[in-house]
Amino acid sequence: MGPLFLLGGVRQETFGDISREFLAACGRAPRIALLTQGGNAWRQYAAMFEGVWASLGVGEVVPVAPETPTEAARPETLRLLDEVDGIFISGGDTREYHRKYAQPGVAAVIRRASSAGTPVAGCSAGALILPARCTVWGGRASSGRGRSLLTCEHTVDQDGDGDVELLLAAGIGVVDGLVTEVECTEWGRLPRLFEAMARHRCPLGVGIDEGACLRLVEGRRAKVLGAGTVFVVLRCDEGQGFRVRPLLSGEEVDLPLPAAPGR
Repeated sequence: MGPLFLLGGVRQETFGDISREFLAACGRAPRIALLTQGGNAWRQYAAMFEGVWASLGVGEVVPVAPETPTEAARPETLRLLDEVDGIFISGGDTREYHRKYAQPGVAAVIRRASSAGTPVAGCSAGALILPARCTVWGGRASSGRGRSLLTCEHTVDQDGDGDVELLLAAGIGVVDGLVTEVECTEWGRLPRLFEAMARHRCPLGVGIDEGACLRLVEGRRAKVLGAGTVFVVLRCDEGQGFRVRPLLSGEEVDLPLPAAPGR
C-alpha cells in the first residue's frame, strides 16, 4: 500500500507543507491526477492546487472533472489513474464525489494503484470517501419513529432542500477498518463520527481538523501533518461509548488497522 494522506480541509498556511510531503512521496517531478467534483467551480480550485504544487516541483497536474459518473469511468480516465505518480481527490459535495469515484470500476482502479505503491490523498470530501466505509452526507440521525438521535451543531444543507439525514455508504476502499470525519473542530462533527462508527460497526474513527492531515504509511503507522488536531477514536467493547485521543502536528501513532492484503 502506498502512503495515504487524509486532509481535513485546505488552510492556506499549512497546505504547502502538507503538499511538500505528498509530492515527495510521489517522486521527482511527479505527474499527479487531480480528481475534482466537476461542474462550474472546479477550475478555480484546481488553479489553487496547481499554483502551490508548481512551486514545489510538480511535473504535471492532470485535472479530472467529470460531469457524470459515466464520464468518470471513461477508459482514458482509468488509464490515467493507472499511470500517474500520485492521485489527489479534492473536496466539495461528498455526494458527487461518491457517485463518481466510489463507483465500483473507478474505485477498483484507485485501490489497485494504492496497492501498487502509488501515493493517494483525499481532501475533505476526498478524505471521507477513501475508506471502505464512509459518511456521504447529513448531520442528523433519526430513529424509525422520526425521533432525532443526533443533530450536529452545523448540519449540512448546502442546497437548502432539507436533505440533512445521515447517509452512509461503501467507500473507495483504499483502507479498511476505520471511518473518517473532516473539519471536525470547525463544524462540531465528532458526534457524527461516533454515530457513523456505530452504524458501520467500525471500531476505529479518525476526525481531522481543517488544516491538519493524517499521513498513513505501511498500512498502520500514522503521523499528523499541518496544524490543528487529529482525533483518534476507539469504539469501546459492547457499545460502551468511545475513547478519544487527540493528536497534534508531528505526533505519531500505530493505528489498530487490519493488515493490508498481501502483507
